[in-house]
Amino acid sequence: MARTTRSVAPTEAGAALLDRLAPALAEIDAGLATLAEWRASPAGAVRLTTFHWLASTLLSRKLPGFLSSHPGVTVEVNVDDGLRDLVSLGSRCGHPVR
Repeated sequence: MARTTRSVAPTEAGAALLDRLAPALAEIDAGLATLAEWRASPAGAVRLTTFHWLASTLLSRKLPGFLSSHPGVTVEVNVDDGLRDLVSLGSRCGHPVR
């Protein structure tokens, strides 16, 4: 860097390096812009395990509207009135709802 009390400018080597890195920096900017688009609306899978009463009263009314408003979200609902070790069951429980 060439510095004075009023300005900062890259050296010849620094300018050459910036020219060489410019395409990679543009790719990084594009990647970050794409990531920002994903933040604009929720997306992904949600797994719910609940008991019958809650599924039949609250979820049956609220879930369709939520899914309509958030098309990038899938919800897997497992209705089970018993006590289960959900971690050991893993992905074997539930049914995807779109």
